[in-house]
This record gives sequence, structure tokens and C-alpha cells, in this order.
Amino acid sequence: MTDSPAENQASPVALWRAGAGLALVLGLLAGLRLPSIWSATHALFDYHEGFIKRGLFGEFLSLVFGHQLSYWTFALVSYLIFILWLSLLLRRLRTLGETDPWIWIAGAVFFLSPGFVFLVHEIGYFDHLGLLCLLVCFLLPADLRGCLARIVLCTAMVLTHEAFFLMFFPVLLFQFYLRATLRQEPRALLLTVVLALAVAAVTYLVGQAALPPGGEAAMAAYLQERAADFRIRSDAVGILFRDGGDNLRNQFRIWIRVQDRALYAAVGVLVLLPLPVLFLRLATGMLRRAPGRRRLMAFGAAAAAAAPLSLNVVASDMWRFFALAQITAFLVFLAVRAETGAPVVQPGRAARTGYLLATVAVLGALSGLPLFDGHVPARPPFVETIGEISRALRAGEPLLLMPTR
Repeated sequence: MTDSPAENQASPVALWRAGAGLALVLGLLAGLRLPSIWSATHALFDYHEGFIKRGLFGEFLSLVFGHQLSYWTFALVSYLIFILWLSLLLRRLRTLGETDPWIWIAGAVFFLSPGFVFLVHEIGYFDHLGLLCLLVCFLLPADLRGCLARIVLCTAMVLTHEAFFLMFFPVLLFQFYLRATLRQEPRALLLTVVLALAVAAVTYLVGQAALPPGGEAAMAAYLQERAADFRIRSDAVGILFRDGGDNLRNQFRIWIRVQDRALYAAVGVLVLLPLPVLFLRLATGMLRRAPGRRRLMAFGAAAAAAAPLSLNVVASDMWRFFALAQITAFLVFLAVRAETGAPVVQPGRAARTGYLLATVAVLGALSGLPLFDGHVPARPPFVETIGEISRALRAGEPLLLMPTR
């Protein structure tokens, strides 16, 4: 008795689904840590003296947990947010990968990428709230109601961190236009423009909302009062007293004066950008078979994937933005696959695509990515991690220690 075609088709899907699961575990082990004190300090920003940028999340935490916030409560909330968006991502992979092993192959490459490891390492940062918002918006309709819902959610994200506009909003905007166009929404372009202008206006207003200079010490004292059991990072307060123009001027001086910064950027382009480029190549290949304004869609896909890199103009976390470009390119790829339904790989190109994905995966795994606070990614077989756990158990020390930075 021979296997049915369905059973023969399910075999590679099941194999690569297991491979993606293993890659997810390895990616988590490579970057996992407790949230930093820097991110915990930012979670204390609130509206106690009126509106400030990045204050919405801290205001929400103060309403739920009271005036003082424990570090361990913040860590628990941070991991909950991470689990929520990761669950939505895995749900999307499972839906798209029911009969297509290439979805799971791409997922495995992503989970092993420096971008995902970096994202795991920065649990606690507002980036994770942005990802949660983006993946929720992927579930919304692309009509007037969906446009209004996205404006509300994106406004909340910009009030949490104004950089959301360049981190994840371009992907959200691209997916909205793609879905509206392919589902023949007659106002697709108009609604896309309305969504873009509304969120851009909110971002501009929030970005200019800097506190008057000279209040840094008072703000730091207030935040320390709110911190129930940890010392805040006083150097994390300065962002509240700088507007977009200040950040732009600071970054211009850094690019001019900091030795080797341009060299580091070139290394990032050579080592970390091949993965986004490959995901974009797959996405544009699917778009070529879609109806509508294909050139506009292809341009939107490229712009959305590369948008985080533009943050290098106003902020210093270069490796973070390269990591985010790997993430946004992967989400663009998934959005195109979900909306077009086109096969990821055309007949006759499977071997070449597989070699490219394998090469990029190995390149990313060997290169690593400098993480925050002097950390480097752990690598299999995780000898140092196992050694640290063993030493802590033998000494009777707690396995989870609050970070100092």
C-alpha cells in the first residue's frame, strides 16, 4: 500500500517544522537574559507632571501595579509581551506552513539569525510592544474600520516610543496597502495615505515634546522613588530632554568624530544585510505574480524592510537597527506570502534558493552580533552557560540575578 499524496507532502513540512522549532530553542538560548536596568528605567516614565514622550507604557504600569514598580514585576510583564508576539508569529508560520515547507525553512533561518538573537537579548525594550502591535494589525481587515483601528493602535505605540514610526510602521503600512489592493478595496491607496499621514503627524508632535533642560536630576530622583527594588540608570533620563533636532545633531557629531563608525556600518552591510536582501528577493518574486501596482508594491516592500536602518541618522544603536532590518524583512516576506498565496519558490529554483538560505544562515551564525552591555551571543553547545548554572547551583546562589545595567 502506497502513501497518499497528502502524506508524502506532509513529510517535509513536519521535518522542517521540527527544524524551525530546534532553531527557535537555539536562538532563545543564544540571547536570553533578564531585562536590562536601562529598559526598566524607561518603563518608569509616566505623566505625573503632564505629557512626555515615551510615557504611555509607564503610565499604564502605574495604573495597574501602583506608584512603585518592582523590577521583577517589570521582568514578568516584559516576558509576557515577548511570549504574546512570538505566539502570534508562530501562529502565522503554522497557518502559512501547513503545506509549504519553505515557510518553515525561512523560519528556521530567521530564528538562527543575529536579528532574532538580538531581539531575545533586548527583552524589556519597547521594540517588543511595537512587534506585538504590528502582528495584531496583521489580523485586522484592510478597510475603513481597519484603517481607523490601526491609527488608534499606532498612536498608542508612538506614545510609547516615537521610533515605532520607522521601526515597524512601514511594514504595517505596506501590509495594509497590499491586503487592501489584493482584496479589491476601492479606496486602497486613499486609506493608505490617510493612515500614513495620521501616524506621521502624531509622530512629529511626540518627537518635538522635549522637557525643558535642567530638570534631569529632578526627573531621575522621581524615577528612583518609583523604582521599588532597583537603582535606575540616571543616564537613561536624558532622552526626555532632547527633541528630534537634538538627536539629529548629536548623531551627526558621532558619525564625524567616532573612529571606525563608518567601518562598522560597512561590516554590518556586508555581513548582516544579505538575509534581508534574500527575504526581499523571495517577497518580490511572489509580488511579480500578483495583480495591481506591482512596482509600487515592490518599492513598498523594500522600503518597509530597510526602514529601521534610517534610525542610524538619529540614534546610536547601530547593531540594533541592523537586527531590526532582519526582522522587518522577514515580516515583509510573511506578509507577501499571506496576502498573495503565491509559492515561495518557483519550480526549478529550489536548490539554488536552499543554498542561498543555508549560506546566509551560516554567515549570520558565524558572525554574531554585538549585544548590549558587553554581552556576546552564547553558542552551542553553550558550555559557558551550563558552567554558570552549575557554579550557581554548587554555591547555593540564585539562578536569576538582577542585572546592574
